[in-house]
Formats: sequence, C-alpha cells, structure tokens
Amino acid sequence: MLKDERREKIIKIIKEKDFVQNKVLAELTNSTIQTIISDVNELHNEGQIIKVYGGAKSLNSNFKKMQEHFDEEKSRINLGAKDLIAKKAVELIEDGDLIFIDTGTSTKQMIKYLINKNITIVTNGYSTALELVELDFEVCLVGGVIIPSTHATAGELSLKFIDNFYFNKSFVGMNGLNENNFYTTNIKEAMVKERVIKNSEKSFILMDSSKFNSKNKIKVETKNATTLISEKTPSEYKGNFIPA
Repeated sequence: MLKDERREKIIKIIKEKDFVQNKVLAELTNSTIQTIISDVNELHNEGQIIKVYGGAKSLNSNFKKMQEHFDEEKSRINLGAKDLIAKKAVELIEDGDLIFIDTGTSTKQMIKYLINKNITIVTNGYSTALELVELDFEVCLVGGVIIPSTHATAGELSLKFIDNFYFNKSFVGMNGLNENNFYTTNIKEAMVKERVIKNSEKSFILMDSSKFNSKNKIKVETKNATTLISEKTPSEYKGNFIPA
C-alpha cells in the first residue's frame, strides 16, 4: 500500500471508530507498528487527527470509554492560563526543597521554569520524569501501575513509595472544583493525591478556571492548609488562594 493511500485509510478508520490503537491500525493497513507510529505523528502534526498514548483519536471524537481525556488532548486546552499558573507555582519553590510534581498538563508546564533551581523532585508522571532528567534534575519516579491516559503511576505500590518522603512542597493537579471540594476521575490517582498532600509541609493545587464549578467521579480530600493557584478567582471557593 502506498503511503498516501495508507494515510487516507488511517484517517477514515479513525473517523469511523473515534479511537483506534496503533496495533489495530497496523493490522487493518497491513503495516508495521513503526510505520503506523510515523504516520500518526505526521497526521497529528498536520492537525488531521489527535495522537494519544498507544493510538489516535478523531478530532471530533465522541469516544466515552476513557475515564478522562488523554494528556495529549488536554495539553492544548487553556495553555496560556496553565503557563501563568505554573510560573506562579515555581516562584514558591526555594533552593534545597524536596518537591512533588503531580502528573497533569498544568503541573507539567512548571518544568521550563525550574531551570537553575537546586531541588530534588519526586513525580508520578513518567513523561514528566523524562523531561526533568533531560534538564539534569535529580528525579525520583514513583513506582506503581501505569495509567496511559494521564501518563501517571498509581496503586498500592505508589502509596508505599510516597510514604518514604515528607515534601517541603507538593504541586497537585485536579479535574474539577465545586464549591470547596476538589475532584478527579480515577480512584487510584485520587489516593495518590491524598497521600502526597498528607505527606507535605505545604501543598498547592494547580487548576485553570475551565475546571471551576465541575464535579467528577471521585472527591479528593485535602488539608485546610492546601492552597489553590489559578488565573481566576473561583466565586464560591473559601480556601487559601494565590492568583496567577
């Protein structure tokens, strides 16, 4: 099959199925996984599909089986606000700090502002860890079960790993805020967030305003001292708040 013909078929399959794994695309086009990955990367960069972990989604996907959107998709949303929030968060970090950076698109924006900081970092985001290592940071990656959609590790092993630390500061992502309650979509990740906040001297939640007045499946318990950082002030929130 010629490349142009294969690419057209890939686009057609993804539009019909909403989400398709790379290995399925390889079978349907009689191609290698490496060829499909290359095609998917090109089509994603051209804006014809959305590349996600292990496959691709339609631009107008109605796929509802995922527990939440893939990080690759969320990273395009409210990027300016997330950048402001991340920059403000990094201003709170001091040399010598042991910090935790949660997986997520807002927390990941912190990386570029951490340069020249003399700190040690623990994270449950494996893509976050890779980017930090490239910048020569000392990084501890939390062990556990991999959650592909959020690039996170979670589970009982993660909780035991986190209990080995007491963080000066932790920076945590959430999926929703309703009144004074924070929410996420995955019970295993919720347990990690709660344990990290419990094991932190100071904890900060990074959240852009698009997530205000939104409930998700799982409520996350936070300490009273936990501080929200956002580019806008939530109208009904009565907790600690730092404007970005």
